[in-house]
Amino acid sequence: MSRKSILNDLIAETEADLSLAKSVSAVSKKARFFGDQLECLRKIQKSMDGPLIFKISDLKKHVDQKSLGVLETRWNKVLDRRQLARQKAEEEEERKLHASIMERERIRNTAIQEHEKLVENMRKEKEKSKGGRSASGFTDSLVDDYRISVPAPAPVDLTDNTPPPVPPAAPLPAQVPSTSSDSGMIIPASTYIPPKGTAPYELLVAMASLPNPTSKDQVLKITGPGKAWGGLQKLKSEGFVTAGRLHSIYTYSLTPIGSEIASKLRQLSGQDKRKADLLKDDLEKQKRHKTTTRDEIQSSLKKAALLAKSTKPTKEADMDHVVRISDGATQAAAEIRQAGVIPLATDILEVSWDPTSYEIVLVVDQRENNRQEAQQAISGLGQKNVTVVTSVLYLGDFLFAARHKTSKKLAVLNTIIERKRYDDLNSSIVDSRYEEQKCRLRKCGVENVIYLIEDFSMSRVNAQIRDKAMASILGRMVAIDGFLLKKTKNVADSCEYMAGLYESIKSLFSGVTLKIGPKEISGFSESPSPTFSTMMMAAWQDKNLKSNHSLKVLFIQMLMTISGISSEKAEVIQRLFPTPRHLIEKYRSLDDGLGKTYLENATKGEVKSIGNAASAMVWEVFGEL
Repeated sequence: MSRKSILNDLIAETEADLSLAKSVSAVSKKARFFGDQLECLRKIQKSMDGPLIFKISDLKKHVDQKSLGVLETRWNKVLDRRQLARQKAEEEEERKLHASIMERERIRNTAIQEHEKLVENMRKEKEKSKGGRSASGFTDSLVDDYRISVPAPAPVDLTDNTPPPVPPAAPLPAQVPSTSSDSGMIIPASTYIPPKGTAPYELLVAMASLPNPTSKDQVLKITGPGKAWGGLQKLKSEGFVTAGRLHSIYTYSLTPIGSEIASKLRQLSGQDKRKADLLKDDLEKQKRHKTTTRDEIQSSLKKAALLAKSTKPTKEADMDHVVRISDGATQAAAEIRQAGVIPLATDILEVSWDPTSYEIVLVVDQRENNRQEAQQAISGLGQKNVTVVTSVLYLGDFLFAARHKTSKKLAVLNTIIERKRYDDLNSSIVDSRYEEQKCRLRKCGVENVIYLIEDFSMSRVNAQIRDKAMASILGRMVAIDGFLLKKTKNVADSCEYMAGLYESIKSLFSGVTLKIGPKEISGFSESPSPTFSTMMMAAWQDKNLKSNHSLKVLFIQMLMTISGISSEKAEVIQRLFPTPRHLIEKYRSLDDGLGKTYLENATKGEVKSIGNAASAMVWEVFGEL
């Protein structure tokens, strides 16, 4: 306990005693005694600096023996009150944990019941249809209305070397408004179907074979280590998967619509293998024919190049001949490129950096509000042998990246840091910037998001959010959002922490090959050798531009501006109503008097349900449009 903290509590207690004594008589002996004590303590407070530890007995040189005894008694009361508050906080935390476990169990049982009811409805529908199925193989009309139907491939003629007919492209489904099922559940109008072979597809099919809820380890036992887990964010954003936490383990569950689509995808993946074998044989023949064509084109290109070198134009007539040769070489090169011998730059989807071709760097945002502190941080990191690169970061304040030693290009690694002073964090929570930043960090694709809070031990005199509320907010950040939290005293302490983190990341990526693609950060893979799949920093920056939001993200941000709607509740509403138009049309279809309580009733059973007051606030914004 610091002596400033002791003095602050003693001063507060003495002020309370003085006020009580003055309420009886302002000129009493007791009031004068407490007044002298208060003045003495305030003088001591002004003369002290630094967080040194000391005992009550250290006040002997400042106060007399009688005052020391009174102060010691007063301090014991403070300790007793703190102990009681700590016990109450622990009991409250235990009660909340028990309630959370019971709520998760209730949600799980509800999901199982809904799933069983859905399966029963599908069975009855199948019996009614007596074998009549739609083109997609789905029996549920709610799904058939907006799912892609894949026509069967035409028979393949193997008597010649002609390529097999290409099946026509499947038409894009039209967007359909949200539909209510027999159970009263609102099914989101999602037109997304994971393509076969992608990470979301593999993950969705794997989770369909596991009970709800399941863990990451159980899923990876089926998919194996690789990119499959990278499809989780896409499935969550489409409303196919929900995340939770049971004790210290993160759990994942398929929603009813996610479970339904996964089962259909598993059925479609088991189609006639004989046709696939025939197609494979025919493609092998076509490939051999194409190889011969490529060899011929390459040979003609070499001859054209040799002829161009041996020709020296001396007359105007010769110039026409040279031009024709050049045109022929260009045409041959175009044919080679078209045939696939030389790929176009836009066709290169993935590049590899071997472990010796890159170095680990720490990218620092050069737009820091406090330039003096930013320069102090850069200087402190440089002294600790941290390779620092300054750049404009559209998200976060520090980002660990890999820099190619030759091209100097940057690739994003698995850790990003958002730095906040305690007072900045306070103000960002008050004006709602905190929720918006947290939402963007959660969706940025980087696995480890660290909230670095400086000056955490500073005085809370001017804080707008009390310590208890702040502890609750930070606890939600860790438990629900999955962020890492680090509290430091000052910039120097932050530099010490980041320098240690830098060394850990260098050790982590030692001997790791980087696979850099254009779309997403998929993480580590151990087969056949250690690799990390990521993307270029420029592409990652474009993806996280504030102005580059999809309609879904903009709708969530619109909802978060309404009092009582957090980011989690906004995501629940957006899953039910993909766009503002869907929500407005739903309100218009309701009878008078039902709009204010509609969202409250529609979200019952969700982990983050909408309360009565919040439901009324949303209706006031969207219901009268």
